[in-house]
Amino acid sequence: MDAAGVAQAALKHAIERSVAGTRVYEVTSSTDEFINKATAHFYAKKKDVLKGIGFPTCCSLNGLVGHVAPMPDHKVVIEDGDLVKIDLGVHIDGYLAVVAHTFVVGATAENPATGKKADLVIAAHKAAQLAGRLIATSSSSSITEALAAVAADFKVTPVLGVLSHNISRFLIDGENVILNAAGPEHKGTDFTATPGQVFALDVVLSSGDGKPCRSDERTTIYKRTAATPSLKLNAARHLRGEADKLHKHFPFSLNAIQVRNSLLGVGECERSGVLEPFPVLSEKRDHLVAQTKLTVLIMPNGMPRIITGLHVDEAAYKSEFKVTSNEFKAALMTKADGKAPKVKAEKAAAAAAAAAPEATA
Repeated sequence: MDAAGVAQAALKHAIERSVAGTRVYEVTSSTDEFINKATAHFYAKKKDVLKGIGFPTCCSLNGLVGHVAPMPDHKVVIEDGDLVKIDLGVHIDGYLAVVAHTFVVGATAENPATGKKADLVIAAHKAAQLAGRLIATSSSSSITEALAAVAADFKVTPVLGVLSHNISRFLIDGENVILNAAGPEHKGTDFTATPGQVFALDVVLSSGDGKPCRSDERTTIYKRTAATPSLKLNAARHLRGEADKLHKHFPFSLNAIQVRNSLLGVGECERSGVLEPFPVLSEKRDHLVAQTKLTVLIMPNGMPRIITGLHVDEAAYKSEFKVTSNEFKAALMTKADGKAPKVKAEKAAAAAAAAAPEATA
């Protein structure tokens, strides 16, 4: 098992625990613990090899966009019918795999989710799977347009400000960026992926206008920046020191801070730019948000290989909408396993066979 395998297992662990009556904190804390235990045996004899959480487990309900990794005093309980988004990342020696999945608590083939909940779950899944297939051959702007087209088919909206990055060893946010939604203030430099690259494809869709605002939920996820200003509080200096030692490369949850008094320095570290916050955003009242995130490799042969992400049982989600583009429907029917289509192999074999007599003549 590698980082992707641990991420997949951790996601399943989180989903199994996301049942009615369970606190959100119990889901996130137990899944982070699962990741740390599952990665502990990798390079066990090499104490200097970093491994474990590449992005803290988040469990964001209904209209919350993401980044809900609460502290122990968080009291929110999952209820039947909640739209749940699980988001997490795992790294081993800096090699990262991320994944996110959305589901409705209690939805089954016998008791399917309907309405906007079903529309969002299916649309986010289809859009992400489509992007995972297009990324090897299409420009980044074309992928953004494809996400918008699938969202429009399901009468939902891509959320502004969400970005998909290329990732590499100890890097979660590379310079190649795919926009989840384009807008006047959200523009990127167009590019086409190349063999050998790895991408964290993040698709987030909303039943509202896709322009979320900061919520009342406490920000608990931060990332160490390159800034090294002088800090006044001892707690801030201790927090920066622990971040430099244990969380230098990837985002971390305040739950992971070992010296608890250091948390008194969070405000100064954020204000001084030492820590970059990942705030919890929320859609407008009564609107919902779904997320699907995949890790995709571009293989040496130029084909995409999706290595994280779960299947959605469409029998448990009854949407009245579907993907309408014949091109996109055809793409979704192809495999994303990194292998060249058989038809190409057959043509190559036929061409080789035709050339053989000429070579021996």
